[in-house]
Amino acid sequence: MKLHEDGYVVIPVMDANLVGIFRDAFVSAMTVFPEFRRDPDDPTRTVDGQLFGEKDSNHVMGGFGAFGNPASFHNPFVRNIRIFLRHAVIGFFQDFVERHFDEPVLMEQLFDRMCLRPAGTSTTREQWHRDLNPTALDGDVVLGGWINLDDDPQFFSCAPGTHHDVVAAVQQGSGFQKVQAPVSTEKVVVPPGHLLIFYQRLLHEVHPRRLKKPSFRQFVCWRITRHPGSTLQRHSIEQIVRDQAVPRLPSDQIPPIYGKNHASFHLHKPNGPISWSARLLQPCCVTGGMGHRFMKSLREYDMPMYRSYDDIETSLLTPQDSWSLPDASTFHWSVDNIMNMSILQHEPRMTLHLY
Repeated sequence: MKLHEDGYVVIPVMDANLVGIFRDAFVSAMTVFPEFRRDPDDPTRTVDGQLFGEKDSNHVMGGFGAFGNPASFHNPFVRNIRIFLRHAVIGFFQDFVERHFDEPVLMEQLFDRMCLRPAGTSTTREQWHRDLNPTALDGDVVLGGWINLDDDPQFFSCAPGTHHDVVAAVQQGSGFQKVQAPVSTEKVVVPPGHLLIFYQRLLHEVHPRRLKKPSFRQFVCWRITRHPGSTLQRHSIEQIVRDQAVPRLPSDQIPPIYGKNHASFHLHKPNGPISWSARLLQPCCVTGGMGHRFMKSLREYDMPMYRSYDDIETSLLTPQDSWSLPDASTFHWSVDNIMNMSILQHEPRMTLHLY
């Protein structure tokens, strides 16, 4: 099986029509993030008239473009994606588990980030590294990746087979292990509507690349385990979904809305954190002129919250081997239905089994 042998696999999950619908839902979701100040007559624009998601007006600073505000983890777009993908990948994971596990296992979906890379920006180079989960337990398999929501291919630079390497244990909060460049590498094409899945232990890098138009993706992560407890149990899932808080990433790191370098070398520049925070963030998200690098929950900010999670959604976020879900294959996917969370009322229900 390619994932087990090479450490990655690319599988189709959406046709071109669905890619467009989910990308439009992505944009609709981010235009109502409550943490950000908006033009009262046009919520797609900042208070000074720039379009949200453009260079210098994205919801996160830096070229990588992965969001860190609480709403980005709890809005209808991302919650629908979780349900959609469980249907889309269950057959793949059934085969993967049957081939490579000798005893019963469970699967949980971990929180991960929305990502928008604006036109005219460049991704920051990340040297060869592994993404390691310090909270993973013995025998756990942690798989990351993303779904391409563009109309053009995206790319993944990796060293196939390096997920089999013996790797030293990492400490909590340090899930990013840098290494020297490997000898054999590959540039993997991720076509539109396709899902990349890779072992987080696989060596990979991020190439600097200037974008001619905006690029959208949703990062994803799954943990396959023998253990019934969630790896996030010390960061209570119940509290995260109740307060609609920023969760720790699979690497055990809290996602920021700007980097350490922004807060030092770029602090007083025209588009540095002070200027960016004043233009874009609500006053409650700013202290001493600086936006909260690690943001609080929507509840702590006393901001409007999204509808409460129900049992269908929380079942995806805890280790289980079966899930009773609305039948996504018969659901009418549209931006309105996504934003209204209509999937939760859809009938019939069906039970998906890992075995």
